[in-house]
Amino acid sequence: MAYGKLGTVVTTANTNHTVYTVPSNCLYAEISINILNRDTTDSIVKLAIGSSATPNTQDYIEDGAIVPGSGGVLERDSLIAGPGELIVVNTSVSGSVVRVSGKEVTKN
Repeated sequence: MAYGKLGTVVTTANTNHTVYTVPSNCLYAEISINILNRDTTDSIVKLAIGSSATPNTQDYIEDGAIVPGSGGVLERDSLIAGPGELIVVNTSVSGSVVRVSGKEVTKN
């Protein structure tokens, strides 16, 4: 069972990034997602939890959230993702730092 930092990425503008995938041997993962905008320009963020690196409409948990430039943060916590699900983020500016933290709950 992993816990703590589960995945990180520094974004490229308007590109889907898979930050973390829940392993298939897990029952689920309890996660928090933190997105830090290091650019000086506000960023428009899309965040999805789904079964593909190209999310479907129903996979989005944020679609158009604005994260202020120069250190603005978007944080989502108390999320549950199932085996094989991917955390995918897309930002309108490059250089945003995304971190997925949490714990994986494995089968006994």
